[in-house]
Amino acid sequence: MELLPSDELLYSIKNKYFIVSLPRTGTKSLCKMFMLLGYQVDHCPSIRLSAHLQSNEFGCFADTPIYRPSLVKKLALEPSNKFIYIDRPCDQWLLSFERMKLHQAYMDYISRDADKIKPISQLDRDSLVEVFGGNSYSSQLAIESFHKHKHEMFDVILPSQLLTYQFKDGWVPLCNFLGEEILSVEIPHLNKNQLFDKIT
Repeated sequence: MELLPSDELLYSIKNKYFIVSLPRTGTKSLCKMFMLLGYQVDHCPSIRLSAHLQSNEFGCFADTPIYRPSLVKKLALEPSNKFIYIDRPCDQWLLSFERMKLHQAYMDYISRDADKIKPISQLDRDSLVEVFGGNSYSSQLAIESFHKHKHEMFDVILPSQLLTYQFKDGWVPLCNFLGEEILSVEIPHLNKNQLFDKIT
């Protein structure tokens, strides 16, 4: 089973938005903001990504496997694709990442035979390994990997395609980037204390 879209498909994608920061940076909250602006979002498309990219249903994608540098590099070759990087402070990200025990999931993944786990888990594993290098986990490794991933995003995406976003800045930078009218509703904050809560 092909877990990621083919290069041919990736190179054909146009006029989509991709939230490319790591899990636990606020991707679900930003997806909710997109929804409030009228966009259909696909948070954590996982092994459904190929089908969903080809569908006209979804305009915004986030989380696994969207944050993978190898994937972003190909999608960024199309100038009409746009990208948002949520610039969450590394110490806050690390606290959330470890509190939600994603580091334990990573260690479990790399300790198991990748050929013997379900495809959806294999994609999760491969995505985390691309960021963390398949090395034994430590907080220092996470910090280094976080900064390396951020630099990779800025290296492969043109400044004209990229919005670096912080929630404290509110609606203005996002709406300006999307060319949408600025909303006056409160910024949503989802997934603060759990891994998956439904976007409604």
